[in-house]
Amino acid sequence: MNSRTWSTWPAVPGQRRNVVALTADLLVRVARHFRARRPSDEAIRARDAAHVREMARRHQASEPGFASDLYAAADRHLAAADARR
Repeated sequence: MNSRTWSTWPAVPGQRRNVVALTADLLVRVARHFRARRPSDEAIRARDAAHVREMARRHQASEPGFASDLYAAADRHLAAADARR
């Protein structure tokens, strides 16, 4: 570091507060943005159950017993989530 490194930092205390406040505001906005994009727990459970049901459909012809177990597991997964609410 040299003397020029610090020359961009505002010399007036009020300006420093503004820089800190703006930085904090930016961080809060970024955090809200990423938090808002996270799918809900209900959506995640529904997606997981849909994946398991799709796997069951693929195995229906070759392994019907396994497929029925998968369907039951998907139903239990959603039922357990509903019971927790």
